[in-house]
Amino acid sequence: MRRDDRGRARGAGGGASNTPTLFVPAEALSGAALIRSSNEVFRTSLAVNMALDVLTERGFTVVLDVQKTLIPSHVDGASKIVSTETRVLVFSVSWPKPDIRATAT
Repeated sequence: MRRDDRGRARGAGGGASNTPTLFVPAEALSGAALIRSSNEVFRTSLAVNMALDVLTERGFTVVLDVQKTLIPSHVDGASKIVSTETRVLVFSVSWPKPDIRATAT
């Protein structure tokens, strides 16, 4: 099974057979997603707040965790280690699970 540009499954069925085509991505059935990003777009708090606002306005529940890590870049002078800080944003997004029932044919 392949996915098209919108994340929908392709090739799951259809055509002349009675097999239904799957239009719901598999991730949608779980009701949760974990998104990790270290993109430069989220360097400012304004961009992070905008992402949180858009997701919550669209009905998602979002929890943000900021993971900061110090990575030594070089040693300066008498054993002074100069470190750079990297930031990874972890968005925990959840939504109500769909109510899917098996129908007898």
